[in-house]
Amino acid sequence: MCDLDINKRNDLRQTSEKNFIPTLLKETAKGGGISFVGRILGQFVRMITQILITRILGVENYGLYALGQSILQILRQVSMLGLQGGVVRYGVIFLGEGERGKLKGTILFALVISTGFSIFTAITLYLISYDIAMQVFNKPSLVHVLHGIAIALPFFALLTIISFISRVFRRIDYSVAIQEVFHPIFVFILIGFSFILGYKLIGAVYGFVLGTIITAVFSVLLLIRMFPEIYGGIKSVCKYKELMNFSFIILLVELSTILINNIDRIVLGYFVSAKDIGRYSAAALVAIQISVVLQSFNTVFSPLIADLYNKNALNQLNLVFKTVTKWIFTLTLPLFLIIVMFSDEVMNMFGRDFFSAGSILVILACGQFVNASVGSVGYMLTMTGLQKIEMINGILGLILNLILNYILVLHFGVVGVAMATSISLAFLNILRLLEVFLFIGIHPYKNSYFKPILSAFFCVVIWLVFNHFTEFNSLYVDLFMVSLMLIIYFGMIYIMGFDSEDNIILNELKIKIIK
Repeated sequence: MCDLDINKRNDLRQTSEKNFIPTLLKETAKGGGISFVGRILGQFVRMITQILITRILGVENYGLYALGQSILQILRQVSMLGLQGGVVRYGVIFLGEGERGKLKGTILFALVISTGFSIFTAITLYLISYDIAMQVFNKPSLVHVLHGIAIALPFFALLTIISFISRVFRRIDYSVAIQEVFHPIFVFILIGFSFILGYKLIGAVYGFVLGTIITAVFSVLLLIRMFPEIYGGIKSVCKYKELMNFSFIILLVELSTILINNIDRIVLGYFVSAKDIGRYSAAALVAIQISVVLQSFNTVFSPLIADLYNKNALNQLNLVFKTVTKWIFTLTLPLFLIIVMFSDEVMNMFGRDFFSAGSILVILACGQFVNASVGSVGYMLTMTGLQKIEMINGILGLILNLILNYILVLHFGVVGVAMATSISLAFLNILRLLEVFLFIGIHPYKNSYFKPILSAFFCVVIWLVFNHFTEFNSLYVDLFMVSLMLIIYFGMIYIMGFDSEDNIILNELKIKIIK
């Protein structure tokens, strides 16, 4: 089970950690800062796009659009065959060892196989779209949505693979540009233009399709700029069997995760109306924002895990893991509190028909907060040779999710599906956390976590007191309360002081902002 021996845990205690660790933290902060800013921009544009779609389409047609997007997310994961994880794992190793031929072979293999299989999957989906829409979901209008999704699938898979390839070269700016800047902006512009022309559901679907195609073209150009040898210069060499064996496990891991995050809408598509799917999907869209900080650091931290583990630098990995997770927790906690405290007001942004989804948002937000609070535990397992354990985790989480979805949707409807999703997500991540401690011997927590927790406690008390003694309910009052809570939260953390590792990251982020 890939237990780590004592020598591995103590191997670099004699090395110059004092010089090495600050370098790692600066690199993590630099990449994490770029990723965070990019993701904030991307998520903001996506949120505006979804609000626009809900306002134009209404809750029922938005439900059909959201159902199609969930199917696309699942099929994209299947189409990539786990090669997005394989190319990062082996690409980082080959790049570090100077094996450019093996690096080229690995990248080409990932691109060709994933693109080819995604085309096959897209053709299959297009041909059976009518049967899926009518026989599975009993929603005739879903046919046109699935046709558009089928066209977008190969391009969506391609831009995703190239985004992961960028991480091999530590080009976090390229990775973020592809998925968090180009794609959401192009999609927003083209969907908006389609609405201006008078197209509604079809306009939203094919605006997404065209935006995805344009982004895929840009991503190919970035790949050539990043790795010119891709189309010549050196002979490619690839250990296909080893790469596919690893990638197949990653496929099962990632597929189980994406199913846990999307099977809820598939279940709802079978049991409830398109309107209920629309309300749930809008709540899920907001809840997923809680993990934006985690995803930002995952982008830079995942290749760093593979690199440090390959060098047996476990002391450094332990310290960086603790520091990164604390920052994820500290930045995520206030966002979680705001979403929970103002859940009804947040859902009202999508329209009056979505106001009743506030309770769904609170339930989903709890699951996402647990996900963010444990840090990059999934990558800690897959990038340290424990991918088989992570595969089993994913399967267990998926089985639990399916069982809970079936039981709870029958008794509680949409709220039951939200409960099933959050319970499954929390279970999966707590299990990962325990396994990282058992098999690698490290955990992400330290005493200084009391600072954000204490700050959050004071914010909650102030909010409760304010709600008890006032009856004002307006946008301006809500904005005032959010601003006040953020000032108190970060002000208290500043007063209580930062750790030395925190100061390294903070200074690096200041440099990035000034530049």
